[in-house]
Amino acid sequence: MNYYNYFTEIEEHFVRRRGKHLLISPMDWGLIATWRDAGVPLHVALRGIDIAMDNFFSAGRGHSRVNSLCYCHDSVMSEYASHLESRVGEHARSRRCVDTGDPASAKRKGPT
Repeated sequence: MNYYNYFTEIEEHFVRRRGKHLLISPMDWGLIATWRDAGVPLHVALRGIDIAMDNFFSAGRGHSRVNSLCYCHDSVMSEYASHLESRVGEHARSRRCVDTGDPASAKRKGPT
């Protein structure tokens, strides 16, 4: 996915979840750039936005609306931390499997 698509996918998803069209601000674009530079995958950012928006709407805030993507930042970063935690040790496992070519033999050998 190229740089432009990352931004537009997040913008379109946020606008869709918000329920009313809103051009996001330059500050929001900067926030998206921060997520991208930090390595937040697109699917993780979208999931964080969904969680933040679900929490907002479930709180029954009447006719209030989320006016900025900044509202979703904590949820996105929390999801990113969970995403990173779920991948702990993945690189070491894949390296052992590549070395032997057999995932079962990697289990028998133990850590290298």
